[in-house]
Amino acid sequence: MHTDRYDDSDLPAELEAYDRRREARHATPRESQRFVDRFGYSEPYGWSEDKARQYSVPERHNFGPFIRGHGFGLR
Repeated sequence: MHTDRYDDSDLPAELEAYDRRREARHATPRESQRFVDRFGYSEPYGWSEDKARQYSVPERHNFGPFIRGHGFGLR
């Protein structure tokens, strides 16, 4: 257990390393890059680039009301 020991001082390097490892196993095809009309194509296109693009545009704004309408609660 690591209580009160969070350290993100090397986060940029860790993200870059994760992107390289993930892309080596699950490369994203160029045609699957998100929002190229807004951001263009990126090489390399890693997980962190994909997530940044994904969350740059609001999506599924009606999901909360939909799921609540089916009896589920969201916190």
